[in-house]
Amino acid sequence: MKNKTAASRVVLALMMIVSAWAVSGCGGGGGGGGASTPTDPTFFLTVDSPLYDGQTYYVDKITVSGSTNSNATVKVNNVAVTVAANGTFSRANVDISSISTITVVATRSGNTKTVARTVNYQNPLNCDICGIASGEMVYIAPDPVSGYNRVFAADPSSSATARRICEDLPGRAHSYAALSPIGKQVIFVRDDGSGNQSIAKAACVSNVETLTTLASGTDVRYSGLSWSHDASKIAYSSDAPGQYDIYTMTSTGGSVTRITTHSARDEAPAWQPGNNALVYSSYRAVDGGTGSASNSNLWKITVNPLGAASLLYDPSGAGSPACAAGDGECSASNPDIEPNGKVIFQFDHECAAPGGGQVPPVGDTCSDLFVMSSVSSDPAVVSSDQIYLAPKWNAAGNSIVFADNSGLSPLIKKINFTGSVPGVVSSTGVTGYHPDH
Repeated sequence: MKNKTAASRVVLALMMIVSAWAVSGCGGGGGGGGASTPTDPTFFLTVDSPLYDGQTYYVDKITVSGSTNSNATVKVNNVAVTVAANGTFSRANVDISSISTITVVATRSGNTKTVARTVNYQNPLNCDICGIASGEMVYIAPDPVSGYNRVFAADPSSSATARRICEDLPGRAHSYAALSPIGKQVIFVRDDGSGNQSIAKAACVSNVETLTTLASGTDVRYSGLSWSHDASKIAYSSDAPGQYDIYTMTSTGGSVTRITTHSARDEAPAWQPGNNALVYSSYRAVDGGTGSASNSNLWKITVNPLGAASLLYDPSGAGSPACAAGDGECSASNPDIEPNGKVIFQFDHECAAPGGGQVPPVGDTCSDLFVMSSVSSDPAVVSSDQIYLAPKWNAAGNSIVFADNSGLSPLIKKINFTGSVPGVVSSTGVTGYHPDH
């Protein structure tokens, strides 16, 4: 699929400019014309859309409207439309994804006028998923061309490999990219610029790239997308019911199931080994009450059959990591679990030193990473007084990528692991956030 040219963007912005065709039996430029010459010279047909033969649209449905005599009948692609008393008519949602010819026919007193135009539909979402190499990650970064956030790919150890892999229309922003653990499939949240979001999936099947929408809604938000370890299921958080709860669905978008129903915000689900239970962060209180909007805990729940949620880790309690004395703003969030059960998560807390020892200073709140050898084990420190966000395991469970927000812009960095023992943080990074590999 070809990328949009600058000219096509200009034409798209000028859609709905009125094009009129001749009044007395002559067709407009490039394909219009009357099937017969009307004897009444006042018989006319004016069509507002499409503009001209060969017009390319980046939406699959368009509105065709115009005007004719008030006592004429009009059909758009053989579907009758109502003509108002002043002669205007309109038909919305004309599907052009599979039909390329728009034909408008007006009939009056046995005379007929016809306007026909050929239009083209181009899917605006084009993702080069087949080009992702083994060991690469996907992530979100600003597109230098459009300025909007897009899905990128790179080797986490080489910023020189960074490239945008998904293009989209201006105004559409991407977030929460997640790479399938067993194949070249990427899911991400797509914002339409009007407050509506969807979950899109780009997949490489036999070297053919496919693009599908798995979930969507009006005034609905999505976040925290997570593949099951066998890539058959997807978990995510959505505010569809009015608050953020956890949902699951198949990797094809079917069998949507609401997992949590708590009034507090539940988000960032991660699949446990066996693909039948989730660990997630929640702002509910440790006793199951309403909780606080600034303190999240880690919870776990069985999804089939659906069980009761149970507390996994409370950062305000005893143990390590735990809130320092007097620190009431501790949170555990963004868990991720590799196939053998190791859990990595983000721990937000008051820094030990003002500014967290960062250069430049970033305030008194730090975000560190902790790892558990299993869901039932005690956490062990991975970083100290840093601002490390949203860690993600690779499929082999021997490295994580995360966003280092210590500087002026977030850098995605990598840590290798030997079992549950972390190595050294990579010295260089790739600009972006929401990484997954």
